[in-house]
Amino acid sequence: MNEREKVRWVFLTLTVRNTDAESLPETIKAMFKGFQRLTNYKAFKTSVKGYFRALEVTKNRDPESESFGTYHPHFHVLLAVPHTYFKKKDLYITQDEWTSLWQKAMKIDYKPIVHIQRVKPKEKLYRCNKEV
Repeated sequence: MNEREKVRWVFLTLTVRNTDAESLPETIKAMFKGFQRLTNYKAFKTSVKGYFRALEVTKNRDPESESFGTYHPHFHVLLAVPHTYFKKKDLYITQDEWTSLWQKAMKIDYKPIVHIQRVKPKEKLYRCNKEV
């Protein structure tokens, strides 16, 4: 895909506030709906050629933490973007813009933590045990 479609990869993490066990299913359902809304925004459609999305839920097990025993659902998303993504202002989405888009998509009244970073390719690629 890298060669055929000439894409670059970006790793996006989308979070919401921690929740208790009782509210976890509802929160996850809302996150999937929010992600669907996010993918329908013009900025997403213009800048993203495809994606892989995974839901991860972690539990806070630190007894000294304020949020001890709560759950932290979040998405890890690998985005395929055009090879010109980092060079064209009309394609590039800043971290602040991703945060605003996610907040809007989730319909929440707080600023969620969103992390975005470029995926850097390895120096050497291997295909069928042969260096290319």
